[in-house]
Amino acid sequence: MINSHLMKKYFVPFTGETPASITVNGHRLVILTQDKEALEESLGFIGADHIETVRTGRTQRDDKREFDRIATLARGGVVVAPYGAHVQEIIRNLEAELPWLQ
Repeated sequence: MINSHLMKKYFVPFTGETPASITVNGHRLVILTQDKEALEESLGFIGADHIETVRTGRTQRDDKREFDRIATLARGGVVVAPYGAHVQEIIRNLEAELPWLQ
């Protein structure tokens, strides 16, 4: 049994039953955060209608397993935003850093 206080909590934007993704330079991405308020402010901007909470275990392997599950559902990749970062700021940074996919 995993102690819930040892688990990390991430907030994921959803549209219906699917993680809400954005497209940046041809990359389909879901932005996750540990800062629920920062995500709530941007739901309309990213086309999401609600937030779901996911919990991971204690290790990076546990995180990766959950992130892979979300990426599969979204048919894209996952970006974990730093705490306190605004979604629009994350998107601008991704636009500047990610190469274009065609």
